[in-house]
Amino acid sequence: FSAEDISIASATVHVDDEKPERPYKTRLDNLNLKVTGLTNEPGKKAHVEISFESENKEKFSHSGTFQMTPLLADGKLDVNALEIAPLRPYYDSALAAEVKEGRLVLSTQYSFASSETQPEIKLTDLNANLRGFRLDLPGQPEPLWRVASLALKDVTVDVAKKIVVIGAFEAKEGSGYIERDKDGKLNLARIAKSSTEPPAQPSSAKSTDSEWRIDAKQIALDRFKVDLNDQENPTPVKSSVANISIRGQNFSTAKNQRGKATIRAKINDKGSLQLVGSATVNPVNAQFAVEGQGIELVPFQAYLADKVNLLLTGGSVGTKGDLIYETGADGAAKLNYRGNVQVDDFASVEKDGAQDLLKWKSLALDAIQFNLEPFQLRIGEISLADFYSRL
Repeated sequence: FSAEDISIASATVHVDDEKPERPYKTRLDNLNLKVTGLTNEPGKKAHVEISFESENKEKFSHSGTFQMTPLLADGKLDVNALEIAPLRPYYDSALAAEVKEGRLVLSTQYSFASSETQPEIKLTDLNANLRGFRLDLPGQPEPLWRVASLALKDVTVDVAKKIVVIGAFEAKEGSGYIERDKDGKLNLARIAKSSTEPPAQPSSAKSTDSEWRIDAKQIALDRFKVDLNDQENPTPVKSSVANISIRGQNFSTAKNQRGKATIRAKINDKGSLQLVGSATVNPVNAQFAVEGQGIELVPFQAYLADKVNLLLTGGSVGTKGDLIYETGADGAAKLNYRGNVQVDDFASVEKDGAQDLLKWKSLALDAIQFNLEPFQLRIGEISLADFYSRL
């Protein structure tokens, strides 16, 4: 059979999906469809164009070709201003967190080909930008995560080969809120709802047969902030890590694929921390040159309240050295640090605050060798300047 021309102009479609626990309803307006040269003759392709907009003014458009025998399709898909929040019925059963805001702009070339084993699906030139995203968790005083702009550029996806290649991952002006409750549980652990289904039986096939490989050529995160609220401590501790900047190159989930990274951040607005080095994702392994300056001690006073009979009134920590972190075959973490640590302008008073107790201008710990497992600590030299103590 063949149909030379099929067209629908300015149609309206009402969508009512009752399968989710919360039914999803929407309306598609100004739907236009044009199919030219549709036939089931082998090797003959039809040209297909479709466009519409939702009741929320989201716009969708498609232009490409479609072949019935054998089944093939390719073309370009554009999505403009897709609102994420109204799609909650489709993720509500899996996530306890709720997307409050966020609009997605997406464009991609695609191809589909039927096969005797599995369909060959490819996406190329995929570019996506999520703007004004906000994720909330019930019972939290602050949004769990906010980001002004999150973009994926020049992405290629090959479903048959299970490979994703990301040209660039960029995010700007984000903020996060991490809270540990009185029972020691992190709010991040409550994002996903617990499953009531029985655990899947282990497969006889090798796990690598079903693993996806994800490559990221460039990673850039700018102007991020994370607020930390530790309610497990008898006296709650609040701190922040701000002005977070991350640069990464050539990261991959492939085994032993090493990428370069640079991380910079401000600790409680005054202290600075920088890590420069490389890391692998599979297995987790990191080697960084670390440099920290001016990290104040007073904001962490609450962690010492039930351990010492003094109050901190001043002091900052700095460090410079080399950090190695890796996970062994048994999953145990191994941490190694070589470098030096200095504590400057330290000051403390008795708990009643009446008199100075312990002060110094500078305390330097040089040639430090630290291993977490097995635990080992060596200090080559200790230097103390302008020391004062009241006995």
